[in-house]
Amino acid sequence: MIFEIIMQYYLVIIFFFIMVFIERKYPLREKKFSVKKRVLINLSFAFISFIIARSFSYPIIFIVRGIFGEDHFGILKILEFSAILSFIFSFIFLDYSQYVWHRINHSIPFFWTFHKVHHSDPDLDASTAFRFHFGEQFFAQFFRFFVIMLFAVQMEYVLIYDFISLFAIVFHHSNYYFKYDKILSRVIVTPSIHSIHHSRDFSEMNSNFSVVFSFWDRFHRSFKMTENVAMIKIGLNDIAENDANKLLNILVWPFNKKDKGS
Repeated sequence: MIFEIIMQYYLVIIFFFIMVFIERKYPLREKKFSVKKRVLINLSFAFISFIIARSFSYPIIFIVRGIFGEDHFGILKILEFSAILSFIFSFIFLDYSQYVWHRINHSIPFFWTFHKVHHSDPDLDASTAFRFHFGEQFFAQFFRFFVIMLFAVQMEYVLIYDFISLFAIVFHHSNYYFKYDKILSRVIVTPSIHSIHHSRDFSEMNSNFSVVFSFWDRFHRSFKMTENVAMIKIGLNDIAENDANKLLNILVWPFNKKDKGS
């Protein structure tokens, strides 16, 4: 399983660099800041956050999992679906749980304190896909663990969903002008859909929460589309654009009392 996880990240990194090349060739919006500097900051931030979050969350999760064991009861075990149906429902449950978690991050001030770091990026491209604060990642791990336990999702299915969702996240954060965006957006989240979510305008930012399938937003009436996607102002008004591009600033920003609840 460790080998599969390593291969996941290896392939996602390759896909990331492919998207960096494509979005430079077919940009959706004009860049405001140096791409090299932002990519370096976002990837450095991602690496630091990943190490810190997992260092604290994984030991706790392994202890809890050891207490309950592998044979705990869950919805999919009770229903006794076939392997194919179990995989389909697992994928749907995991993706819907990501939609719910994303909305929680925007609705509850405590979680927004961490999630706003992701939104503070003054430009939006494939590197933004990795810009998640370790505080957000820490709590996300527990939420995900709860969902996996509740539905008794097999780890093989979790790995498959993670693999697909990581590709989806890099894709829909990219600054890529995709010719068939409107058609594809009926089913999955595309760059134009997600760029609206990264708007400085609150009504636009408070929409399009889906991760893989876009129909969760349509079902919950949180879907929004605009014709002027290229004109959207990306980022937040709570932090100066130059400060949002400084590694130390975004690492400590959630713990700055002056900015609590902003």
